[in-house]
Amino acid sequence: MSESRQLVRELLSWAGEELQLAAAENYQTSVAHQSELVQNATLRKLWKHLIENVKSQEHVAEIKGNLELDSLQKETVELTKTCADKQHELSEAEKEIKTLEHQLLKQRHDCCESELNLQQLEIASKVSDHKRLFEQAKILRRQIDLSSIADTAKSLNLNKNELEEKTKASEKISTFAACITDVNDLVSCIVDCYNDGLNQQNSKSMEHTELWKMVKDALQKYTGATVLKVLNTIANNEIDKVMKCEKVSSEKDFSAIEKSLGLEDSSVGQNPASTIQKMLLTHNLESGKEFLDTKENIQLRGLKEKQNAEMKMRLQNMISEKFKSDNNDQLQSSIETLDAEIELSSLTAMFESLKQSTTELQENFNRKESNDKQIQAVLMEIKNFNSELMKNQSHLVEVTEQNLKFRSSLAKQQEEALTKIKTAMLNGCSELQQSSASLQQSLNDELASFQNCDILQMMKICIQLKMIPIGDMFIYRAFKSDHNSGGQSYNKVTSSLDAMEIASPCDVLDKILQLKTKLSYQKSVESQVCSAEKANHKSSEQLQKLLDQAKSFSEEQTAELTPQINRGLKSVRIFENETKKFEKAVQEWYEEPAQGSVPWLTFEGSTLSELKQNLN
Repeated sequence: MSESRQLVRELLSWAGEELQLAAAENYQTSVAHQSELVQNATLRKLWKHLIENVKSQEHVAEIKGNLELDSLQKETVELTKTCADKQHELSEAEKEIKTLEHQLLKQRHDCCESELNLQQLEIASKVSDHKRLFEQAKILRRQIDLSSIADTAKSLNLNKNELEEKTKASEKISTFAACITDVNDLVSCIVDCYNDGLNQQNSKSMEHTELWKMVKDALQKYTGATVLKVLNTIANNEIDKVMKCEKVSSEKDFSAIEKSLGLEDSSVGQNPASTIQKMLLTHNLESGKEFLDTKENIQLRGLKEKQNAEMKMRLQNMISEKFKSDNNDQLQSSIETLDAEIELSSLTAMFESLKQSTTELQENFNRKESNDKQIQAVLMEIKNFNSELMKNQSHLVEVTEQNLKFRSSLAKQQEEALTKIKTAMLNGCSELQQSSASLQQSLNDELASFQNCDILQMMKICIQLKMIPIGDMFIYRAFKSDHNSGGQSYNKVTSSLDAMEIASPCDVLDKILQLKTKLSYQKSVESQVCSAEKANHKSSEQLQKLLDQAKSFSEEQTAELTPQINRGLKSVRIFENETKKFEKAVQEWYEEPAQGSVPWLTFEGSTLSELKQNLN
């Protein structure tokens, strides 16, 4: 109160000096001096100066509030920037998710196309292999049939040869038996003719001619053996000689016959019957029977038993050698020629069939190589596709892991930012509430003090603030009734004002202005906090929606792609197993072609339709 009084006194003294007023009595004479005081420019300057001081204090408070507002605005701007960055990252994540979705759809389309191509190639290769194996089976069956036919033909030829030999032997035996009877008759006739010819010397040539005619007639039906052919030729020659009236001695003729037959011997006599016997003994070698067992030859054999025994032995040895050599050579040569012809024909047929089979096998081998190359190329494509698929799966796993990490970090950052914002807002709100409560309390106290103060206190405050118009208005109201008293009431009022102890009006105004600034700042901060809460709430809702969309999209994509990927891998494994089985079966078939069994295109418990269903 002392400071306020001193301030009022200084102001009054300064006003008196400026207005050149002698003393305070000038204020007490009349009211006209008060009106002049109001209209004075110096007091207006003083009033203006006081108002400027008050405004400067308000400006300082406004500056403080603006600084605090700027700091809060910076924080809100940073928060909005972080939210914008998070939204940008989320948009980029959405773009990456969309690109991955597009890639996955493309890969799924490529996978479906590759599965269809693989199925078509597999079916085509299996059909071609089935046809090829069927053709090879036909060829092998033909070869087997041809070989069996050749074997049967050989066996039939052998049986035929054996039967022919048996029939020839039987024919020879039958003809030999008939020949023996005829020869016995012939020999008896020849012996008779010879005996008669010895008695009749004049008819030698006719007997000789008739003898050889009889021999020719007897031997016409036995032309199969070599010896009989020789005898027939000899008989023909002899008959021709006789018919030409060439007189040749019997000794000379029979010696020539013996020489031609290789039966020349000094011990043998000049008997033609013995010579014919020697020639005809060749028929008795193969059968093992004795020659000339008839009744007619018993006398001849009894007469010349010793001579015939020696002759038989020598003739048998000589004729057996000759007959064996001739017959065996001819039979062997004929058999060899027949065998050679049969073997040559069979060999030519087998050579042609083998040549055809080798060409077909070469073609089949070339086809197998081409099919193997195609299968290897398809397997390489499958392996490359599997490697790319595994890479894409690993990349997808990495991207999903990165996305999950990014989501987790984003959620953590969002939670941290929200917690910071909430804590800051709560702290600011609590501080604002406390400051507003304290300000409200102080304001209420000030208002209560103003309400409790009386008119004199208000007048003193107005005088201290140099609020002359207001003070003048109070003075006019207070002293209107006491106008004629000459200023006595005014003196009382001034003395009572000096005696009262009240606070300085500047402090009161400062407090009022501070309260006003604090209230306005509180309202602005509350409005900014509300707007920031609304923006954060919207951004958090958007973030939550985006996270839910990304999570649902990733779950749907993984749920859709995993069965397709598993199905593709299963079909690839089935195709690899079946190709291995097929290659193994073909290799076994090529390794064992001589058994005659043709392995058909079969799989373990599955046909082509079942395999196709499994692949689908």
